[in-house]
Amino acid sequence: MNRALLLLSLAADGMAILLVEHDVSLVMRVCSYVHVLDFGAILAVGSAAEIQKNKSVLDAYLGAAAEESHMERAEQAHVVEDDIVEEATR
Repeated sequence: MNRALLLLSLAADGMAILLVEHDVSLVMRVCSYVHVLDFGAILAVGSAAEIQKNKSVLDAYLGAAAEESHMERAEQAHVVEDDIVEEATR
């Protein structure tokens, strides 16, 4: 029996389960209520569906802020490139 089925079976029998896990897929399948920690502090609390849509969680774990800074650097590089082309055509 895989871990998800075992945990669901135990919970169905009335057992309370505290799961500390980094396997997000497993957590989303078996947990009815989730606490997300970031550097030891509670970042978000809610259902799996709520956690999956939480901007703070997405930023912390999927790097949305890092993606934004990457896009900003790309835009800045494009502006510099445009300036160079403009100066070369004068």
